[in-house]
Amino acid sequence: MRLVGEYDSFEDWPWPLIYKGIDEAFPEAKFILTTRQCPDVWFASLCRHAERHGPTIFRKLIYGFEMPHSHKREHIHYYEAHTESVRGYFGRNPSKLLEVCWENGDGWEELSNFLALPSPDIPFPHANKWPG
Repeated sequence: MRLVGEYDSFEDWPWPLIYKGIDEAFPEAKFILTTRQCPDVWFASLCRHAERHGPTIFRKLIYGFEMPHSHKREHIHYYEAHTESVRGYFGRNPSKLLEVCWENGDGWEELSNFLALPSPDIPFPHANKWPG
């Protein structure tokens, strides 16, 4: 939590695991839930990431397995439960949460409106885009 007060934004682990604590400690904070077109697309991406980086203790601590490939059902359940947990938590204060899916075309407009900032006049970036 000490780090949260020192920076403007965070992504990836471990922040999705502690969003409730961050919200309580920083009541003005806003949150962005990025989803995928469907859980299968998310799982395929997770597997590709695991192939590039190998087994990790962090993946085991978060999902229960060092590598996802043989545990699709458990990982999909985790993804769906997390997504519903975030939606449910912010259901009492929906102005604090933006849910986006970059694959479905969300981009600068949604992000800029949510953050009350002007939209940049450049294409929305997408690094590491899977060609398939």
